[in-house]
Amino acid sequence: MSEVGIVNLALSKLGERPILAFADEGVAGDLARTTYAEYRDELLQKIAWNFNTTRASLTASVEKPVSKWLNAFPVPPDYIQLHDVVDARDEQYAVESLGGSTIIAADLASPINIVYLKRIEDTGRMSPLFRQALAAKLAMEWAEPLLASDAKALRMQSWFRDAFSDAAARDGQEDPPRIDDGESYSWIQERF
Repeated sequence: MSEVGIVNLALSKLGERPILAFADEGVAGDLARTTYAEYRDELLQKIAWNFNTTRASLTASVEKPVSKWLNAFPVPPDYIQLHDVVDARDEQYAVESLGGSTIIAADLASPINIVYLKRIEDTGRMSPLFRQALAAKLAMEWAEPLLASDAKALRMQSWFRDAFSDAAARDGQEDPPRIDDGESYSWIQERF
């Protein structure tokens, strides 16, 4: 399902006509053009989805942070949120801004390895249930500007809650259970 397909699923739930492209004239086209990416990134940041959790090795910048930290590590351009700095304690780093860019300021030697939540623009890389949740989010947010209907907005809110919950639950089922120190947990080993 394409970006326009996701938008049209939201519009169909609202009883609105589909668009052909984000450039379409009218309120629906305007909403798609101005809010789609923002709401997509909001959902991508809500939880560590399996399809947008990735790893990177970061090299320290020559520009030093204006703080107590020794090094500044610029984040990748598709960065949405830090999930973990591998093999580091929390007090060894912080996410900050340096010169208008997001960095990981750290008392760590270069390079550092991170796990982060990545912006995904290619809808083919999103899970089908995430695409449904995104369409539900759009419908919920667009109900008021398109229809001025509280009743429809409440139905879309319910659809979004259900779709998001289902997507998050299914996504979480793909991961093995973890114990507090982050290692894989084996039920079979525990039985012995």
